[in-house]
Amino acid sequence: MLRFRSVARKASEGARLRTRVEIGGAELLLTLPDGREWAFALEGADLAVGDATFTQRFVRHLHLETGAGELDLITPPEQGAIAPRAAQLPRAPDQAGIVDRPVFDILVEWLLGGGRLGGRTIEDLARLARLASPAFAVVIGERAGQLALEGTWPFGGPMRGGAIGDDLRRRLQPLESAARDSERAGYALVAALSACAGESR
Repeated sequence: MLRFRSVARKASEGARLRTRVEIGGAELLLTLPDGREWAFALEGADLAVGDATFTQRFVRHLHLETGAGELDLITPPEQGAIAPRAAQLPRAPDQAGIVDRPVFDILVEWLLGGGRLGGRTIEDLARLARLASPAFAVVIGERAGQLALEGTWPFGGPMRGGAIGDDLRRRLQPLESAARDSERAGYALVAALSACAGESR
């Protein structure tokens, strides 16, 4: 089991150090506050998400378990309300890693969706791209480009004079917006545009 004991100790002191999480498709890539890196394989993982307490605060708790190990992630306790002693909620493990709430929500959405890109909108993919590894961001972008193309074919095709048409760019706008402040979303956008351009040849 991966231990975050130093993180928990710092959290109790108010430091609230974060664990960085990247989605690599079939695995989660974690960077601990001390710089250590770890890959958690998702195949066959059991998933549980719920409310919990940590350092006497309410948090959201994600628990993943496989035959090879366990992973616990929680939202920042300092952002949660104070939990009364009478609260009948499980206590998150001391070794739980702390991630920001937007990261937690995107991660849970991905896992509850079965870790699949199918059935997701371009808006969904744009959010997911923010947490993707570089290689997986390219896969996400290619999927977004495919969706954008599929949406423009009924209106005469995506290309106008060999360039990407306005309608196609409009459909990719969520990804373009995410790319303004996310390097990984930028990778996905480049892959989406390349996929669209490839269809014109």
